[in-house]
Amino acid sequence: MQATKTQVMESNDTLEVMDSNETIDPSDGLPQVRESRRQDNSEEGSGKIRRGLLYMLLAAVLYYFAGGYNPMEFPLNVIPPVLDIFLPLLFLGGLGMVLLAVIRRPPSAPA
Repeated sequence: MQATKTQVMESNDTLEVMDSNETIDPSDGLPQVRESRRQDNSEEGSGKIRRGLLYMLLAAVLYYFAGGYNPMEFPLNVIPPVLDIFLPLLFLGGLGMVLLAVIRRPPSAPA
């Protein structure tokens, strides 16, 4: 038979006798705190608006330089489907992202 050791713990002027097989949880005396995971839709919407505007700007700049509208020569050969299909789709995708974020944005509270 094994003899169990006992430990004496002092907390707040009281003595507690604990068995050595018990574990001490350091968070026993702390209150439970709940974390809320609420997403702020306004921040999410403004991020999508910014990203959509960035896509539109990227498509416009690439179209300007690759389309030959500037006096500098673009160092890469651009195949026509990129100019005719991909860049307008990138611009329209950015525009759609902006419009969707504006439509889904919750109304602001009156002041």
